[in-house]
Amino acid sequence: NCSQMFYGCSKITAIPSTLTIPNSVTNCSYMFRNCSSLTSDISNIWPSAWNYTGTINISYMFNSCSKVVGTVPADKLWNSGKNFSSSKCFYNCTSLTNYDEIPAGWK
Repeated sequence: NCSQMFYGCSKITAIPSTLTIPNSVTNCSYMFRNCSSLTSDISNIWPSAWNYTGTINISYMFNSCSKVVGTVPADKLWNSGKNFSSSKCFYNCTSLTNYDEIPAGWK
């Protein structure tokens, strides 16, 4: 469970390149919400495959992190065949390379 781990940490500017979400995590909701100074590339923090077969909660994970960059990997998220609770996960993350391709319910 990584829920609310860095929620509201407005001084965080970067996610270490070695940080990846473990494939057994089931809840990352609100993990970086309102980290308004976060400018990291979030392309590579996702596990290569989620182990969990239930619903994985990533709702509001990067909500209002308007400076994050990179490409959100559809194959690891909405096209992975996994079940996600993803409401507003990427809300206002308009600097992401593929922001326009992210499903409406995810942003």
